[in-house]
Amino acid sequence: MAKVYLRLAFYIFSVEAEKKRFEEGREAIEEAVKFVEACLELGGIPHLRSKYAGLPLREQGRRGIMLVCYGRAEHLPSEIVLAPGSDPEWYEFVRTVEGYTGDYKVIEEKYGELVSEKEVKEFLRELGLTEEEIEEIRRQPIYGRD
Repeated sequence: MAKVYLRLAFYIFSVEAEKKRFEEGREAIEEAVKFVEACLELGGIPHLRSKYAGLPLREQGRRGIMLVCYGRAEHLPSEIVLAPGSDPEWYEFVRTVEGYTGDYKVIEEKYGELVSEKEVKEFLRELGLTEEEIEEIRRQPIYGRD
């Protein structure tokens, strides 16, 4: 019964987060790295999870990674990146996320070279953000106090 509630909780979250499905692990890794770099560019704190409520994120033979940008979620919506669980590169990436409990710094060090600064800026432009808006968002405190 508890598993049913946990799956329901994941379903509710996944409705709010955009799911991006990839056929190749390398493409999914690049998407995750772009998200991490974009979050940092906006002044947020990226977080990666391979499990939700203790259960692995899976969908039809795919393994997933949940990407959240704390402090900037209103500008960079959460994503769930999915790729075939049988892809060795993706499997290694998921294991890295699991091993470091979502620590973006490890991901950035190990995979950061896969994505250029130009690609990150394009990623942010696709969200409809201009250079001026990005700069203003970056200057905002993560937790505002009145």
